[in-house]
Amino acid sequence: MSNPQFSQTHAILVVGAGELGGSVLAALSRRSEAGPVTVLLRPSSTPQGALLRADLTAQGIAVVEADVATASVTELSTVMRPFNTVVSCLGFAAGPGTQRKITEAALKAGVGRYLPWQFGVDYDAIGDSAPWGGGLRIGVGSRVVINESW
Repeated sequence: MSNPQFSQTHAILVVGAGELGGSVLAALSRRSEAGPVTVLLRPSSTPQGALLRADLTAQGIAVVEADVATASVTELSTVMRPFNTVVSCLGFAAGPGTQRKITEAALKAGVGRYLPWQFGVDYDAIGDSAPWGGGLRIGVGSRVVINESW
């Protein structure tokens, strides 16, 4: 895992660079008032990974690496700690429990703002049976934190 040190209070970390993450990164990189933008990617030594990193760097986006599937909450919170805002753009393919782990890491890191990828899901309506698992616990847990500090 790599972890840049930022002194800026408006640093943004986007978790993932797939369909949603790529769009979020492109939008943020065009906004000078957004502050420094970094993306969290899983480590890769493939040619496609190298091309993605070169493209992101050319857009002014820094890259940090960690595998959210295998990293602990503590490891992920260490990566997140320098950032004021964390935007999770990992979807269903991340696997059961991953969204909850990222949420716990954001809480442990003390980030100022956290946006889970499923921010548009009404957990009160669908319950906790969704295929990504743990969604209701994330929604309820985040609601408590939002009411108190976010």
